[in-house]
Amino acid sequence: CLAIIFAIIIATNLPLAFINGSLIIFTYVLFSIFTFAHPKLRIMLDMALPLYWIGAIFIIAFALKAHYELKRKQKIERIFGNLVSEQVLKQLVDKPHRLNLKSTIQKVTVMSCNIYNNIQISKELPPEKYVELINKIFNSIEEIIFKYNGTINRFVGNSVLVYWGYPIHSRKDSEKAIRAAIEIQQKIDELNSSVNNISFEEYDEQTFEEKNPGKYSIDVKIAINTGNALVGQIGSSNLSDFTVMGETVDVVERVEDICSEFDKNIIVTESTLNNLDEKIPAEYLGIVRVKNSSTKVKIFEIKL
Repeated sequence: CLAIIFAIIIATNLPLAFINGSLIIFTYVLFSIFTFAHPKLRIMLDMALPLYWIGAIFIIAFALKAHYELKRKQKIERIFGNLVSEQVLKQLVDKPHRLNLKSTIQKVTVMSCNIYNNIQISKELPPEKYVELINKIFNSIEEIIFKYNGTINRFVGNSVLVYWGYPIHSRKDSEKAIRAAIEIQQKIDELNSSVNNISFEEYDEQTFEEKNPGKYSIDVKIAINTGNALVGQIGSSNLSDFTVMGETVDVVERVEDICSEFDKNIIVTESTLNNLDEKIPAEYLGIVRVKNSSTKVKIFEIKL
């Protein structure tokens, strides 16, 4: 009975737990038959009562294991359901034992994507059209992030914070982040150059584009940094989010300010470039200091 409980507990999934328990029962039955059939032993074991308890323990242990796995999968879906692509979520649900849901220090690549000229646009558009525009942009950005297996940390106002390296990680996380950033900028250019731009209903008998040509052209700034960060569920007992925090995130926020100050589309740190398997064209911009810190980082502009 103890062997069955242990075998089911250590199993990484339900099919393996069933096989482990069944093998132990099968082994016990074979052992009992062997001790009775062997001519030198001829030991008769009472199989009925032991098999009753073994079977009962197997059913109970397997049911508890199934309940635990179900709760764990539901928790994973609740935490990451809207933060990762369906493909990544399926990997997490299929192999929940590989995911550590406890707070941990993890190497991640963090990207901050900011709609730089949102204030100007909000002044020119009625509220409902402004929200429609922002949502349209974020939907396009989300599709690209999920395409490159990024995890959305949070949407805040006119920006979105994304990271690679958790809950799944790859040696190409930094490259995926940069490729996603380049594709986001290309998508924004398509939206700006399209005939209808972002489709709006008529506004004061004229479309916004006709009345204010070029004024709502979208300007997105992207900052990327790679380093260790605290990943975990942060918040109160009533309200918490799975988030990433630490100096790596602070650096991204500082680099995002540089993007806005010097009108650069994509800026990455040296640590991100150092984690690339293949080189991506980048121009050295200089060294910046993180606010309220002695940390200095080298930054580079990605050439589109």
